[in-house]
Order: sequence, then structure tokens, then C-alpha cells
Amino acid sequence: MGELRQRGRIWWMRYYRNGQRFEESARTTKYEEARDQLRRKEGQIADGVPVSPKTGRLRFEDAMASVLNDYVINGRKRHDHAKRRIDLHLTPYFAGRRLTRITTDQIAAFTADRLKAGASAAEVNRELAIIKRAYSLATKASRIHSRPYVAMLAEHNTRKGFLEPSQFAAVKAICRRRFNRCSSLGI
Repeated sequence: MGELRQRGRIWWMRYYRNGQRFEESARTTKYEEARDQLRRKEGQIADGVPVSPKTGRLRFEDAMASVLNDYVINGRKRHDHAKRRIDLHLTPYFAGRRLTRITTDQIAAFTADRLKAGASAAEVNRELAIIKRAYSLATKASRIHSRPYVAMLAEHNTRKGFLEPSQFAAVKAICRRRFNRCSSLGI
């Protein structure tokens, strides 16, 4: 069972999880709002959600650092590309915000702004994928509990210039003459 205390005009919540005491500000001067926040916290604890005062305070910049760190740990070759996208496009738009305060509408507005700036759908999708990865990593680390929906764009960059059967036969013949076999090339 938690309790509420007033320090000056601000109400503070005290609650327990796994025998450990946590205390944080309710950031309100109204008792009813503080009581409702405390009840939500206690409900989350009862549901098994990891709750602490630091939960939900993850900043966008810290989440992007986690993504870049993930790229290094997993040996992804596109680390430089991701860093460039974060520095040029994502950080200027979302800098200083808490990850829990970024909404689906704000992400949609970012997408619209990038498209107006002349970015292709594929480019915007790569940036949105970085945002999605940041939320996935933060959720796995129990630093946030929910994430917004990130709508990906349809990409219309289909390949052009497929070979006709006669052209394919010519390429296959050249491969056989040059390499004496085509199995290593998948032909």
C-alpha cells in the first residue's frame, strides 16, 4: 500500500515494489490527481509491470545512443548510415523529448515534413525503422511500457530491366564458356 505526502504545495507518492521503497513527485498540487497516479502505479505493480521513478524518463538522445550501441554490438554494417540519419534528420526533430511523450501524431508529422522536404519513401522508412528499433530496445530494457504506432510508407521502387528468356539464355551461355559451370552463380 502506498501513501501520499505533501511537501510544500506538491504531493509526493511513496510505494513499494519487491520490498523496495520508491518515492517520487506526483507533480501536482491536487490531492485527487496524486491519489489517482498512486493508484495507477499500484495497479501496474500488481500486474507485474516493472515500475520505478526512472521508468518513462528516457530521453530521445539516450534512446538513439542505445540504437547505435546495438548496431556496434550486433556488428551491423550500416552504423555510419544510421548515425548520419540520426544526426541530420531525427535529432533535430525529436531532440530533448522523453520517449514516452512522442506520439503517433508527432511521428506522422515528422514523416510528412520529411516527404515535403523531398525525401523518398525508402529514406523515410529507414529513419522510421531507427525510431522503431529505439522503442523496441527501450521496451526490452523496461525503460518504457508502451510505444506509439509507427506507420511505414509504401515503397514504389520496383526493379526495372528484367531479362527476357532469350537474353537469359545468352548470359547463361557466356557463363558456361567463361567458368565451365554456372552452378556457383545460381544459374
